[in-house]
Amino acid sequence: MSNSNQQRPYEEENYPISPEIIYYGDRKFVYIVIQEGIYPPAVNYTEAPNYFPIPDNYTIKTTWGRANNSCTIQCSIYYVEEKPHYLICFGDNLQYQVFSAQSPFDASVELHKIITPDRRTAVSEVHLFGLQLKCINRNRKGRPRELKLHKESSKTTQIKRAKGLAKKEQVHFENTIKDFYNPKDRVVLKAIDFTVENKEYHVTFGDENYVKKKQKLQSIAYVQDVENIPRDAYRHLAAVESILPREYAISQTRQEINAYMEELIPINFIDLNSTIMQEGFSEEPDITDPLIIEQVINATGKGAYRSVKKILEYIIPLYVEKGILDPAIPTIHLRISGDGRNVGRKVKHVMITVALLDDSINICKPNYHYTTILFPGSENYPTLKIAANALTQELQELSNCEITKNQRGNGQNDWTISKSMSSLNENPTAYPGHKLPPLFNMISLKNHVPDKLHIMLRITDRLWELVLQEIKNEGLFNGHNSEYYN
Repeated sequence: MSNSNQQRPYEEENYPISPEIIYYGDRKFVYIVIQEGIYPPAVNYTEAPNYFPIPDNYTIKTTWGRANNSCTIQCSIYYVEEKPHYLICFGDNLQYQVFSAQSPFDASVELHKIITPDRRTAVSEVHLFGLQLKCINRNRKGRPRELKLHKESSKTTQIKRAKGLAKKEQVHFENTIKDFYNPKDRVVLKAIDFTVENKEYHVTFGDENYVKKKQKLQSIAYVQDVENIPRDAYRHLAAVESILPREYAISQTRQEINAYMEELIPINFIDLNSTIMQEGFSEEPDITDPLIIEQVINATGKGAYRSVKKILEYIIPLYVEKGILDPAIPTIHLRISGDGRNVGRKVKHVMITVALLDDSINICKPNYHYTTILFPGSENYPTLKIAANALTQELQELSNCEITKNQRGNGQNDWTISKSMSSLNENPTAYPGHKLPPLFNMISLKNHVPDKLHIMLRITDRLWELVLQEIKNEGLFNGHNSEYYN
């Protein structure tokens, strides 16, 4: 307990036994501590020259002035995202209030604009909030600091606590290594996992290896594409397993890969609206995914083409590196393939690919066939002619074919061809069955390999149509003659 003969400023108090504190400075202040509060880990301070620490969860009632002209207010401070917010309640029943998220000075200015609008002088914000009181500061520092509950802490505080705990564990780990391993052993703590209120934390140590991180993201993006893993499915999986990269990082990596490949091998669009001839068909669809079907239908009339030259520029160095191509032998043998697939029951999907015959081991694997043309539509001559126009021009420039049919496969088939491409170029109807100019006239007929299974199935379909038509014409479609068609 102090006396009035002391040099100002001083405090009369018996805190914390009594919540009342009388402060004597330039003027007298009477304080009633309602909630002492604590100093948070990331404590803020008042401005110069005092730099008083600013507590959290702090409430105090302040009275000043003479008895007939006294003023009583209630001041509170609480932190939001590690930043203090200031609240002052005033009035006979403390029914009015001013608030500031900037500083106690701003809150004090707003208060005096209302209670003393005609006065130029104002009470210091430090004295209004009692931030100068040494007895409260001493008591806060003298007792163990009680931390906020995890769920009540801000996101930033939660992360800082997790990093602080992990750092201490790293120091403990490094100090304990010598008790279990030889000093020459290279023991490294890479990560630590723990949970707080069922919330998982994964903290890594050391500098992040961006090369390995990028390779991991690219690998996951590759697996997603190859195994057809939807984004939502991966997002749910990453939510269960915190070690997996977030889906947005995978999506960003995929965009980077697409942008990179767009520079190397641009995709050019083809307008096919003038040649659309969608034909109804009764075959079973090869693709039944509703989303893919919708996308293909919406893309009807549009085609895409990738330069075969650009593709070769990209893949040849890889084949040289693997020893499949020899730089000393400049000849490259290409295989041009094409087929259509039924997407739903409305449209076909036509694709033309290019592959290297030099890579005989992988020639039958789909991953080694590179798409050059893709469009929704039927396999009719007018559409194919427009879609393959750029491809045929590039093949004219690249043509130097040397593979014949009897060199394909095991080479045991004896092929004989009496037609010539030069004759067809001069006269498309020179041979029976030919009506239109060949699309790939730069490739010798010796190097055209028909799909024998495809031809056999078409012939079989046609023969069965004739058989069924004859049965129908003979009136044999009845229960008495079912042996003809069972």
